[in-house]
Amino acid sequence: MKKMIAILLLCGILTACGTQPAETIPTETTEPAAVGLYVENSAVEKSTNGAVRAYSLTEKAVTGMATMGKNLVLFAGEEITVLRGDRCEIIAQEKMAEALSVDAPYVSVAQTGIAYYAETSNQIVMLNPQLQHSKDYDLPETIVGKPTIDRENKQVYYLDGAQLRALNLDNGISRLIRTYADQKMELTGLYFNGAVLSCRVGEGDSAKTVYLSTETGQTLYEDELEFLETNGKQFFAIRQDGVVKQHIYGAMGDSTFVSLNLPADAGTLVSAMEQNSVITYVAGEEGLQVSLYSLLSGIQIAQIQIEKMAEPTLWHCDGSFVWFVAGEPDQQILYRWDIEQSKMESGESYLSPLYTYQNPNTEGLTALKARVETMNQTYGVRLAIWEDAMKTQGNYVFKPEHQVSAISEKLNELEVILAKFPKKFLQVTVEAGWIRICLVRSIQSGEPFVQYWSGGDCYCAISMEANITEAFLLCTSYGIDSHVMGNSRDFDTWNQLNPSGFSYGQEVNEKYLEGESRAFVDADAMRNPHEDRSRIIAYAMMEGNGEMFTSATMQAKLLRACEGIREAYGLEKSSETYLWEQYLNKSLAYTK
Repeated sequence: MKKMIAILLLCGILTACGTQPAETIPTETTEPAAVGLYVENSAVEKSTNGAVRAYSLTEKAVTGMATMGKNLVLFAGEEITVLRGDRCEIIAQEKMAEALSVDAPYVSVAQTGIAYYAETSNQIVMLNPQLQHSKDYDLPETIVGKPTIDRENKQVYYLDGAQLRALNLDNGISRLIRTYADQKMELTGLYFNGAVLSCRVGEGDSAKTVYLSTETGQTLYEDELEFLETNGKQFFAIRQDGVVKQHIYGAMGDSTFVSLNLPADAGTLVSAMEQNSVITYVAGEEGLQVSLYSLLSGIQIAQIQIEKMAEPTLWHCDGSFVWFVAGEPDQQILYRWDIEQSKMESGESYLSPLYTYQNPNTEGLTALKARVETMNQTYGVRLAIWEDAMKTQGNYVFKPEHQVSAISEKLNELEVILAKFPKKFLQVTVEAGWIRICLVRSIQSGEPFVQYWSGGDCYCAISMEANITEAFLLCTSYGIDSHVMGNSRDFDTWNQLNPSGFSYGQEVNEKYLEGESRAFVDADAMRNPHEDRSRIIAYAMMEGNGEMFTSATMQAKLLRACEGIREAYGLEKSSETYLWEQYLNKSLAYTK
């Protein structure tokens, strides 16, 4: 045994002293050099002192941008690209089986990767930050529409028949949120870090948007918002309130919201909630002007001017930079605007309280009422706004207008046309009464304006959606015709001016509405003489209607109407040419 051990030891020593194989040094595997899209010393970077950088894109048009951690993700049809760093190095790029839109609620980009709904396989597909496929989640075959994925790729909300359910992507457990029986429903968005889900419920005119708690399924809010974006508990929304577009900023759980009222020339607005800001831009012959307004203060905090820049097609804010894409689809350029290098303080805040019907701008409405009283005294009419416009509705039902800006704009337009009437003309039009103009938000019948008589007064109820000049002239013309009928004999032989054989109230003859045979301004004028004359007076006062009065018959009717007005209002010896006489071939202005 001792001899065997010695032999083994000897063999070990000899082996150790013999020729050894070459040591294998493990070679480091290095990633291929990343490709940077950065354009060195670009013209835009020079002209903006480094505030804006340019990055050359591939030929495929970029349709979406998102932030993945510190990286930027580009969507271009079926291709996804991940960019890193100041030079925008391409660190991952994959072609998918289907085109994805980052704006859709069924695609989510988070720091952990990308999750999206693959309709063909009815699965939620997960990609890691390197765009490598990681997981799939099967959805029920009974799914209705498309699901919604939260920003953290943690929850998927979907409709399974009439059930609204949530799938936890960590443990694969699905839970019931709410049941909608006998109602069509569509998921439209997810907000406030996944706490609120928006749904479109119902069909046609009865459809409405509701906002639900993803925890309890409770309805939190119902409204028709044109746009909603959130950042944590903060939100920015765009809502149409009558004819006024409201830009609303606030926080979930806080009922004190504010309205952003930027000047009309501020340009096109883009949300930048990652900065609690909004972007505005103006693109024109002089290039592109981009501004940033803080939603916290309402103050303009940054601005950049770029010469010879086309209008951008895509915007994205990642919290540090504003990214935008401009150029032709096959020659797109990606731009990065460094806000810190363009900081400014304008000093003027564009925030104001959010005014509603329940909480109107009483100070502004009071000032408008004072203006209305001045217009009444100046032009001899009786204007009414806000609650005063509701006092005499006749057989109609009105909705009052509370938005000061909307009323003010209509008053501006109305004053232009009122100033064109002779002094006291409108005051004497309605004998023993007034022309009363009621500015309202809407009329229940759906008509843009209505004219009616009540208590000896001629009412013109005009909605905010109406062309106020046209509405006022059409309404007032009935009062003018009635005044002429009672104070002149010029209309006694009116029927003799019509084509031979014509009678009011018969079937509309189209030949009387065009060319040399024209005898009426429109089909409504063929109903009766009062309608015919009133519409002639109204359309004669409007701009751009000269062609209506070129035929011999229309000239004869217009002349008779104008002569009747001069006689009824005591204007025979006036040397002026009045608004309703602008299309006459013969001047009625008095000359000695």
